[in-house]
Amino acid sequence: MIPGFLINLQSTSIDYDAVAYRTSVILAEDPGWPFDPAWEQKRESRKNEIERLGLSISSETPNILSREKIEKFFNQKEGFEFTPDDYRQKAIFGEIPYSYNISLRVDGENAYFTGQPLPEVKYGYMKRLVKIKDYSRADVSSGNYNQSHNNITSIDTTFVFNLSYSEIYDREISPAYRIQPKYDPITFTINDFSESLNQSDITNVIFKNAYFVKDGVIVNRPYNIFENNTYLFYIDGVQHKMADTIPDMEDKSTISYTLRPPLLFSSEVNSELKIVFAFKFNFVDDDSVQHYYISTEDSGGIPYGYGYPYMTDPNLKNGVLEVCIW
Repeated sequence: MIPGFLINLQSTSIDYDAVAYRTSVILAEDPGWPFDPAWEQKRESRKNEIERLGLSISSETPNILSREKIEKFFNQKEGFEFTPDDYRQKAIFGEIPYSYNISLRVDGENAYFTGQPLPEVKYGYMKRLVKIKDYSRADVSSGNYNQSHNNITSIDTTFVFNLSYSEIYDREISPAYRIQPKYDPITFTINDFSESLNQSDITNVIFKNAYFVKDGVIVNRPYNIFENNTYLFYIDGVQHKMADTIPDMEDKSTISYTLRPPLLFSSEVNSELKIVFAFKFNFVDDDSVQHYYISTEDSGGIPYGYGYPYMTDPNLKNGVLEVCIW
């Protein structure tokens, strides 16, 4: 009778608040494991390699959470799903199969949630005030890159974004506000494309293709396939491959491009990566007028970094993380 009595006594004296606290510490203060390469970059087929589901962007920045980790943790990524046992083994821990309810509320957004409905009986509870790191982005207006030429009927030109990793990995900037190409996506948008053109002067504009250049050399990749784990490329909301040739660009307004983490060559701190958009502008056959087109060739490209007027640097949003265990 004594062993059974002791087992029963132990089961009724579980400190659920302590388990909720421990889980909240793991989620809010720990980046998880593995860290490099990051656990949130694992595919479903390699989920077993994830040991710990911390949401912090780094061990140096407790309570500042990564958006990529949040979306992965709460099963917001297509083709990837954590099960209840995954949460118990990689976030809650312990030999007992605890029930749980974990939620995150971010200012101005729908709440994230995983777990079971809250019970009517007593449960352990921990609330953490956190910050969520939002990503950087560049929004440029095509009109700022108008150039002109006469005595031509067409011109081939490029629109380029430059990623200088030595500039982006600025150790003077706190990890909370630093662009992290190994862990965060980068996005740039070209706005008002058709609105910036002299439509009476142009017969048509063709998007020829897009490609990467690393340290002055074109990167050899299969540009003719969708690589959603590497990049997302949209023109007026329609997804494209980088090798696509797109006519009638004179009627298009917005070009949006996102590089997914880890960014290409982001482990090479002194490298520079360019994303090149190639265009062909065809003009009316009238040499007496200046022909206007959009290009960054005179400037050498648009830097993606800190403090530029077209940049939105990483910023922090308020959030509340709640962990319930029973």
